[in-house]
Amino acid sequence: MKQDRLIKTIDTSKAPWCRKTKAEMLAEVREYGHQLQFASDEFRGDRDVVLAAVRQSGWALKYASEELKCEMAECWAKCMEQEVKNEL
Repeated sequence: MKQDRLIKTIDTSKAPWCRKTKAEMLAEVREYGHQLQFASDEFRGDRDVVLAAVRQSGWALKYASEELKCEMAECWAKCMEQEVKNEL
């Protein structure tokens, strides 16, 4: 006989990564960029925090807000375009 399993949802408001200040989050992602994956939505959308994380590990961009991902992709495209012009 199969038993029903109760799946509990995580209350993220009580999670340690949601109680960090911006200064604490910046310090953490400067050392371990991938920690952005555990950041609150607020920090995933914070330009300073995301840039610090991406500087440490480019893969951290994966965890940034969609808005910042698009913004950074546009910036990257402009940089590459400028680099190509400089080479000509």
